[in-house]
Amino acid sequence: MQRFPSVIYKSSYNDPYIYILPPITYPDGKTYLKFGHVVYLKEDKEEIGKPLVTLDEVNAWYCQDDYPKAREYFDRYLKKLLPFVAPKSGKLDFCVMAATASGKQLIGFAEDNFMVACGGNGKSAKFGLEIGKICAQGILKGEWNY
Repeated sequence: MQRFPSVIYKSSYNDPYIYILPPITYPDGKTYLKFGHVVYLKEDKEEIGKPLVTLDEVNAWYCQDDYPKAREYFDRYLKKLLPFVAPKSGKLDFCVMAATASGKQLIGFAEDNFMVACGGNGKSAKFGLEIGKICAQGILKGEWNY
């Protein structure tokens, strides 16, 4: 799995995007495969990852212990997409994303020596390292080259 690429998968027009990032070995010695969805999912009548509008909704999202419907969804897709992977354990984390009207990231100078990168639209985890490099180069060079 050392040469495992970043993957964005969509099985049909109505299905959400699924992303899988290459395995990363963390300081605790464990190797993790980050796997997530890009848009909110509708399963039965309950939405998984529905849009959060208020600060209270965001806090509640981050403070929950588990989300069985999301866990079942990811387990199903992991078995479908990577049948050769046999995880020893799994961990469900919660995140939020910012969406822009254009669907594109917003990256640029807010002020001299201050760049902002936001609006990942659920597609930027894969590109996070490169987005960081773009911003670092912008700050170091004092100009926007993209």
